[in-house]
Amino acid sequence: MNLETCIIVVQSKIPSQNRYLEFLDILLDETLIIGTVYIPRQCLKKVSVPNKRLPAKQSYEFLLRLACAYPICITDTAPSDLDSYMVLSSKEESLSKDGLKTDCYITALYKKILLEHHLFDSAVHSILNAAKQSNCYEQTIDFLEDMLCRSLAFEYYYQGSQPFLIYTGDAVCYHILSVFADYLGMALEHEGYLVEYFDLSKESHMDAARYINCSFQAVIGIQSYMFSARLTDQSFLHDKINGPKYNFVFDHINSFRQHLEQTPKNLTILSPDLNYVLFGRRYYPINVRFLPPGGIIKPFESTKERIYDIVFIGSYVDNADYVAAQIQMLNRPMRFLLNHFWMYMRKHPDLPAEELLRRVLDHDGKVISDADFKDLLYRFHHFTLYMAYRYRTKIIQILIENGIKVDIFGQSWKTCPLRNHVNFIWHEKDLTTDESLEIWQQSKIALNIMSWHKNAITERIINSMLQKAVVLTERNPYLEQQFKQEEDILFYDLAKLDQLPGIVRSFLASPTRFADMSENGYQKAIQAHTWKHRAEEMITMARQDAGSMYL
Repeated sequence: MNLETCIIVVQSKIPSQNRYLEFLDILLDETLIIGTVYIPRQCLKKVSVPNKRLPAKQSYEFLLRLACAYPICITDTAPSDLDSYMVLSSKEESLSKDGLKTDCYITALYKKILLEHHLFDSAVHSILNAAKQSNCYEQTIDFLEDMLCRSLAFEYYYQGSQPFLIYTGDAVCYHILSVFADYLGMALEHEGYLVEYFDLSKESHMDAARYINCSFQAVIGIQSYMFSARLTDQSFLHDKINGPKYNFVFDHINSFRQHLEQTPKNLTILSPDLNYVLFGRRYYPINVRFLPPGGIIKPFESTKERIYDIVFIGSYVDNADYVAAQIQMLNRPMRFLLNHFWMYMRKHPDLPAEELLRRVLDHDGKVISDADFKDLLYRFHHFTLYMAYRYRTKIIQILIENGIKVDIFGQSWKTCPLRNHVNFIWHEKDLTTDESLEIWQQSKIALNIMSWHKNAITERIINSMLQKAVVLTERNPYLEQQFKQEEDILFYDLAKLDQLPGIVRSFLASPTRFADMSENGYQKAIQAHTWKHRAEEMITMARQDAGSMYL
C-alpha cells in the first residue's frame, strides 16, 4: 500500500495496530472516521475540496469521495511532514434536518453501490428512522425522492464536487487570453478545486461534444467563441453541458455582438469595465457582471535595480488606411456624423463611446431605436479604436518631446513615426507575459494607456503594481475608487495632457515618493486584485448562480 496517498485519520483510542478502511466501511458508518484527518495534497489532484454546497456533513461527504480512490488508515500517530498534507477535523454531527438532507444526497449518489451490496433498503430505513426522531419525516421523504430522481436540487449539490472547465489555447495578442485562462485555473487549483482544460489549439471546438450531459461547477471561456458552438440540429452545445457558464469579454461588449444576440442558457458575460456592464444589460438579452482579470505575483529581488524611468509595454497600431477605406464606404450624412463623433471624443475624452454617440445624436436631434443605436455603435467601433490609438501615440509624443525618455517594447513600434526621436528608446523584442513582469520589476514608472475603457481596471495596471512599479494611467471612476492619487498611483487626464510631463518629472525627482508609492500600490494590488481573488469571486459566483438555476 502506498502510504504517500493514504488518508490518515488520527484517533486517540484505537488498538495498537493500524486499521485500514474501505469506501463501503465509511459509507455504512460515518463515525469510523471521527478524528483529525490528514490528506496528502497530491490526492487533491483527483478529488476536489469539501463540497460547500451541502447543508451539513461536508467533511464526511469529502472523505467518501476520497475513499473511492484512496485507502484510509486509522492510527494514533500524525504524519511528520505536515506541509504535505491538508488537515481537517472530522467531528460527529448531531442529528439535524440539514444532516438528513446530506444523507439523502449521499444515498442517491451511491445508490448503485448500495444496491449491488443489497444495502440500499437499510440505508433508506436508517434515514427515515432518523427523520422520525427529528420530527421531519414527511419533508425527508420528499427530499429523498427528489435526490433519488436526480432532480435539479441533486444537480446543484453534485456540481459542487465537480471540476471547473476552462477553455484555453487562444493565440490572440501574444497568447494573453491563454495566460489569463492558465492563471485563473492555477488559482482555482490552489484553492483545492479540480480544473479541466480544453485546449482549442489542439482540438476542434466540436470535440467539446464529449462534455454533453457532464456536470461542472462552471464552464469558463476567456473571450471565447466556444459558447456559440452549435450541434448538427442547430441547438447550442452548451445547453447540453450542466453548470453555469461564464465568458470574459475584455473589449467593448458591443464588439462581441454576433456572439451575444443568441446564446446558450445560463451564460454570463464578465467585463472589466462597469460601463460595459451597464451597456450589456441594457442592449443584450444576457446577464453581464463586473469581473476584471487578476494580477500575477512573481518573486523578485528587492535589491534589483530600477534601470528604466518610464516603460510602456503595448502595441502600436496604425489603422489609418483601414479607417480611411471604411470612411469611403460611408455616405455623406454618416461621414458628418462620424466627424461629429470624433470631435466629441477629443472634447470629452473621459466619456465612454456610447455616451459620446448619444450626445452627438441628441445634439443633431436624431432619435433612433435601441437596436439602431447598437448597430451604429458597432459600425463606429473601429473609429473609436482609431482615436484611442491616436491618444496612445500622442501621450508618448508629449513625453519624449518634453525631454523624458520612454522605453518602449515590441516589434509593432518599428513603423511608428516617433521611433527615431532621441528619447524614444525602442526595444524591438515582443515580450512574453513573464518577460513583461521582469521589465516592470526594473521600472520606476509603468505607463498605462487605456483602449477607451472609461470605468475599468486592466491586468497591465495590476501586474505593474505587483512588480512594485508605480502605475501612471488615465483616471477613471473605478480606479479612483480603488486607488488614491499620489499615494499608490499616478493619474493623468486625457483632456489635460500638457500637465503630463510635470507629473512625471516631479515624481522622478523624489526617490522617497517612489519607495512609498510603489509599496502602497503593491499592497493594494496584493490584497484585492490577484488571480487568487478572482478565483474566490468565481467560486462564490458559480455557487450563487447554480443555486438560482437549480434550487
